[in-house]
Amino acid sequence: MPGLVRRRTGLAPGSFDLALSNAPYVATVYRRRRPHGAARAWEGGAGGRDAVDRECATAHRALRVPGMPLMVHCERCAVAETIERLSALGMKARAVDRAQVPFGPVTRKRRAWLRAPGVPGP
Repeated sequence: MPGLVRRRTGLAPGSFDLALSNAPYVATVYRRRRPHGAARAWEGGAGGRDAVDRECATAHRALRVPGMPLMVHCERCAVAETIERLSALGMKARAVDRAQVPFGPVTRKRRAWLRAPGVPGP
C-alpha cells in the first residue's frame, strides 16, 4: 500500500512510478477489534473499504508524475467511489478490466451475513 510503504521504508514522496495492491476488501464481521494474523489479508473494515480508502488518500503522494496505481478491487466495495476519490486528487482513474470470480472461502462463510439488512455494500 503506497502510504504504508513510504512510512516503513522512509522513502521520499514521489518515489514510485507504479504501485500495485490487492488490499483487504472483505467486509469485516467483527467491527470492534482489529484483525490479526492471516485475517489482515482480507479484513477490509465495516464496508470493506478501510485499506482501499487509505490507498486512495496516499497514492498521489507516493507516485511520481505520471505515476499509476493498479488495484485489485471488489465491486462490493464501490468501484465508483474509488474512482471518484482518486479523481478528486487529480488522478485519472478508471476500471481497466472486470471479471466475475466465485466467492472465496472467507466470503462464502459470510454469505448470509453479507446479505443481511444493514450490512454496508450492494
